[in-house]
Amino acid sequence: EDLLISMLDGTGGIQWHKCVGGTDLELSTSIIATAAGGAVATGCTHSNDGDVFGNHGTEDVWLIEIDLNGMLQWQKCLGGDQWESGNSVEHTSDGGYVVAGYTDSNNGDVTGNHGDRDGWVVKLAPVNAAIQEGTSLLFDHFPDPADTEVLIAIRGISSFAELSLHDLGGRELKRMSMHGTTHLLDVSDLAPGLY
Repeated sequence: EDLLISMLDGTGGIQWHKCVGGTDLELSTSIIATAAGGAVATGCTHSNDGDVFGNHGTEDVWLIEIDLNGMLQWQKCLGGDQWESGNSVEHTSDGGYVVAGYTDSNNGDVTGNHGDRDGWVVKLAPVNAAIQEGTSLLFDHFPDPADTEVLIAIRGISSFAELSLHDLGGRELKRMSMHGTTHLLDVSDLAPGLY
């Protein structure tokens, strides 16, 4: 089950629909408008594929931003190895977000759980904070090894990044622009090996 997000016009007419999620369950409990005309939603996810990456365990808080045209701009999983869900999301004065929900974990992103299910409030920094050129970013890629394509997921950017793929000798083989946090890279034309 995915999240279904719809953009409606002033008369209630549907402008677009967007399904986001992975192969398992996603639920949304709160959605707010962004200044740019898109939306930020929170809830939970059980997936760790498709549009979802970084899930820590059973169920994580899932926070996403969709732009004015329905494109996923970024996503973030928050939690530990147990059950978490975001029940509400709000803007903060610095341009970030605060998410309120619950957690059963005491590992991963969660510290100080008092036992069983605790309320959990998470403050997130602005997602569009500038990244200096040459800054190291954490990223995930799967599958590894890959035959035809690799999903690259970068943590720490919200809108745009230039990436390059090099062989072990340092020769650039591919250059790509990423808009959002994920990019599907075609590697079917590359020989098997380390890059």
